[in-house]
Amino acid sequence: MHAKETFKDRSSYYDSLGCPYTNHQAESKEDAFQYKHLPQCERHLVDRILCGGHSKDDIPPARKTSVKIYINAPHVDTIEERNALITNTYPKLKEFCRDKYQIDFQVIDMFWGLKPQIKDDHSTMVTCQEAMKMCVSESLGPTHMVILGQKVGQLSAPPILKQTDLEAIFKHLSPEDTLVLKQWYYIDLNSVPPVYILQPISHILGHKKTDWPKTEEKLLAMLQKGAQWCMENGHIADDFNRNLHLPGILLNVLTFPPSASTTSQQDKTWMGSIRDITDMHHNLEKIRSHRFIDIKQGKAEVIPKLFTLHNQFAETIIPSKINEDNLHTSKIQWAEPHGVDPVVHKSYIDDFCNNFYRTAVTITDTVNKNKHQFVLHEDELCHDVSSHWRIANDIEQWCLRQDDYLGKIRDYILDPEGEKPLVVHSSSGYGKTYLMAMAAQETNRMLKIYNKETTSVVAIRFIGATNESRDIFWLINSICHQIAYATGKSRCQLPKDYKGLKSSFMQVLEAGLFNGLLVLLIDGLDQLSSNHEALSLDWLPHKLAPNVKLIFSTSSTDNGILEKLNHLIMQEDQYIELGSFSSHTCNEIMDMWLTKLDRKLNHQQSKRVNDAFRDSQVPIFIKTVFEEVKWWNSFTEVNEDSLGSTVNENIHRLFDRYELKHGKIFVDHVLSYITASVTGISEAELEEILCLDDKVLDSLFTRWEPPIRRIPPSLWQYLRIDLMGLLVEREEDGLKVLTWFHTTIARAASTRYLNTAEKKQYIHLHVSDYYLGKWSGTWKKPRSAKESLIERNRICSEYDPKLRYVPVQPLEFTVFNIEPRFNLRKLNQLPYHLTNSRRPELANKDIFFNYWFIHTKLRTGSFHKLIDDFSYTTNPQAKLVQDALQHAKKALLLDCNALGPELCGRLLSQFTSSPNIQELIHQCDLAAMQNCALVPNHQSYNAPGSPLEYTYQIDTDLSANDIYLIENKETLLMCAKPALIPQMRIWDIHQSQRKPNLTLPPGKIFYTQNGQFISLFRGTTLHMYKIQNGELFGKINYEHGQPNNVTVGNKYLAFTLVKAAGPFLLDMEAKKVIHKFNQQSQIVQLSRNEKYVLFNAGRQLEFYEIPLMERKISIDVNDTPIKIIFTRNPLQFFVHFQRNNIIKYEINLTKKIIHYNAHC
Repeated sequence: MHAKETFKDRSSYYDSLGCPYTNHQAESKEDAFQYKHLPQCERHLVDRILCGGHSKDDIPPARKTSVKIYINAPHVDTIEERNALITNTYPKLKEFCRDKYQIDFQVIDMFWGLKPQIKDDHSTMVTCQEAMKMCVSESLGPTHMVILGQKVGQLSAPPILKQTDLEAIFKHLSPEDTLVLKQWYYIDLNSVPPVYILQPISHILGHKKTDWPKTEEKLLAMLQKGAQWCMENGHIADDFNRNLHLPGILLNVLTFPPSASTTSQQDKTWMGSIRDITDMHHNLEKIRSHRFIDIKQGKAEVIPKLFTLHNQFAETIIPSKINEDNLHTSKIQWAEPHGVDPVVHKSYIDDFCNNFYRTAVTITDTVNKNKHQFVLHEDELCHDVSSHWRIANDIEQWCLRQDDYLGKIRDYILDPEGEKPLVVHSSSGYGKTYLMAMAAQETNRMLKIYNKETTSVVAIRFIGATNESRDIFWLINSICHQIAYATGKSRCQLPKDYKGLKSSFMQVLEAGLFNGLLVLLIDGLDQLSSNHEALSLDWLPHKLAPNVKLIFSTSSTDNGILEKLNHLIMQEDQYIELGSFSSHTCNEIMDMWLTKLDRKLNHQQSKRVNDAFRDSQVPIFIKTVFEEVKWWNSFTEVNEDSLGSTVNENIHRLFDRYELKHGKIFVDHVLSYITASVTGISEAELEEILCLDDKVLDSLFTRWEPPIRRIPPSLWQYLRIDLMGLLVEREEDGLKVLTWFHTTIARAASTRYLNTAEKKQYIHLHVSDYYLGKWSGTWKKPRSAKESLIERNRICSEYDPKLRYVPVQPLEFTVFNIEPRFNLRKLNQLPYHLTNSRRPELANKDIFFNYWFIHTKLRTGSFHKLIDDFSYTTNPQAKLVQDALQHAKKALLLDCNALGPELCGRLLSQFTSSPNIQELIHQCDLAAMQNCALVPNHQSYNAPGSPLEYTYQIDTDLSANDIYLIENKETLLMCAKPALIPQMRIWDIHQSQRKPNLTLPPGKIFYTQNGQFISLFRGTTLHMYKIQNGELFGKINYEHGQPNNVTVGNKYLAFTLVKAAGPFLLDMEAKKVIHKFNQQSQIVQLSRNEKYVLFNAGRQLEFYEIPLMERKISIDVNDTPIKIIFTRNPLQFFVHFQRNNIIKYEINLTKKIIHYNAHC
């Protein structure tokens, strides 16, 4: 059995765990779960990953999830071919990659969609190089497409030159030429080694940018002249001189990074197309001839040097680089007036597109077929564990050791008597994740040093690193499977449902029934979602086994997690609070980070950074400063305004710079989409959504627009380079997505870009339209065209619908697969975005009352995610559907095809009252017939919305006096404890689930008003326990006697005694008796605010103030009281007497007056 067959996806991976098997089937399944089918070397690697003890090199790189092709073509002469690819070929390839391999398809064409222009900062070449590297490192198919006509383009001055190269050239040039070069090239000593940087055009020429082409030509001539002399004398490399004579497209051919699989000169992931206009030389005088061949300005003559270069590459170099099966040549003739005409050359363009498609498909199939199907990528558990270790590895590279904190963690791990978790906490941005990553990496080393005989199991989880890690079900599910494997337990026998998993998780950590030490680190408790009431922390064990160590990190402020932990863990030494760094440490971290980028700062800049660290010394502040100063050159002038004094100020300064450099509307909307996609958005998705956003497109195309209404791919690539320090990549729904590096940055972006309800609606509308596939295929999206564009581009009218060429969005892909692949992105993202777009009718139609959406999501194995989707709507009819699904949970988990009869059988009573439910039932009757032929004619099950909410099975007889309803701020608990039974059973009403029993002494229980503690009397001692875990909180001993009447607040407890003087008043927080009254009392009661205590002394009521125990007033009565009830007003109460009289009393302490009303 192969890993891929067993663990095809997360749902099927765990689907079988709760199913009954024969012994043979169970053994076979367990063998697969224990990886016995793997070669020994791979199994040893799995052992190291899942158990700990691995090296950083053992962790594989993140799996690739996309095909990315860099289009290497001149700006204008192949525009018709590239337009045809966008309209005909790319949509098909997107569907092919998604349907067959469930991966993204993205093309990076740096010169499509924009008029030829000069970048003021000369960033084109650097951005192209970064895009080429990205394609090679991330593509699961073709990486490079060379499209060559007869025009190779003009030469460009290099934006960066090594100090040694340029200074060698200076020695062979005249002083005048050297001065000109030094005017344009400034040395950057912040680079290691130093380099010369070509200055922005506007910095030297001001507004005379039109002079740049001639200036650039002169600069190139000087560089070429000096480089030739240097090469002849051996002062510079031949490659440097060669590169000065090559246009960009040809230079890319020579410098494009090879793919990892390349073993020969030819790269099998390259594609190519060479087009020859055979009569080009006879048409040099034509107006548009300069677009198709390099000719001299104002003359109908080719540039000999560039013509020779073209022939050399077309005939020799490109064929030597590209496999002949992937290289296609074409010959056409000139067509007036455009040169290459989509009508005249239709046959050629169709062949070009078909060749591109076939070659791309062939390469993609080959790459995916030969891809190493390694278990760490294919198996969900191994992939999950290695993903978190990869994060730890990446983070640790950027961490400065914090020995004081690591020492405390080491002492905790090595303490054999510790029974409680260790909590690392601080405000946001203080480096909790950094510390947890370092602690995880250091744990095995520390254990080997201090306890060499201990076999350790180390598990690390970063909550929020993936969306599923935010869900407590998937979090403890993954941990339970890792622990089961590492400790030699059966994974087949692990529960499949959340309740069972939670119980198993707690049992393993409490019992520790295995040899060795288990260290579990969980970062970011405050990042948990509210699913399954995870924030109540009821899944935490009450007590840890001696060989189990549990380390958490959490924010001190978010979601109240720290406050809840304080109730669970009372010992102060179990908490590590992170503080700020010293200024010296901040500078050390900054120097370390800059060194990793081969950068440094000059003295003046270092002083300004040091001054900034006087304002703040937390890691997130250091990060925001670093994102600014890493771009500083040694010639960059700095002042007090160069850096902000707070994290938010620095973040907004970065946003200001991005908007100024890349365009305000473009940056605004890009960052809005990233921020609104809380679980992340892939680059391909972002590009497609921007193509639907007419505000962005209109801001870009103010005086001209391309024939196809899509976003130019280069715009995102330029912005991406600046943004990547603030973003992180993670895998979500099988794709790599982008999300913010830190919650502080996400909050700042939300405040800036999603600051109005209208803006949020606009952003969510476009995202939901994309997942709906509203403008895919042949659907044209209308837009309002500006008058200037109507006149210039001959647009017919202001209402000008255009195709956007975005992919269709079915619920599942079945074209290339016998078994369908689900569109997880649509299933998981659409409910959130569609409801936030404030289109309830559409949300009802496509999600909440849509049989196929509900059925498909059930088939993915995500029942709890389906239920969570209904939290986005307030529609009462949708809540009825949610209730019906919850009532049918057991049946649907066994067979999701039972959805039709289950919904019909529960919702028929609502058929006439709700059009939405009526439509859903019609779908169940008709569409569901494909899955289940049962069609109920009448209501067959309990209808949702009935008074009955929960039913609990109780195994033993209980009286009403044995059952307690205890409410706290997290939930409502039903507790059952007969006085003589040493155990209390608990049910969580809100979660509709049984909680672990608490072992308590025999006796009647009393609980505090806030539901946090329970108490019972044993002899003359009051025992107090935490209700959350049954841990003994404290004991209070009193003199003697049997308690009679008991009243409990949050802080105080009072009780009378049978035939003895009293009452007693106890302080439960201080764990002591604070007062004993010497009265013959039968009844006592505390006011709700616990400021007063009222009791009887015979036929007199005594009213005392707490804690001074000052008697405020005495009330004479003519009967014996049997019950006292305070109202919310602590000076107002009711007294029930033996003769069934009820009297209401109201006290005025200032005038010592008593008002009362008698009732029968």
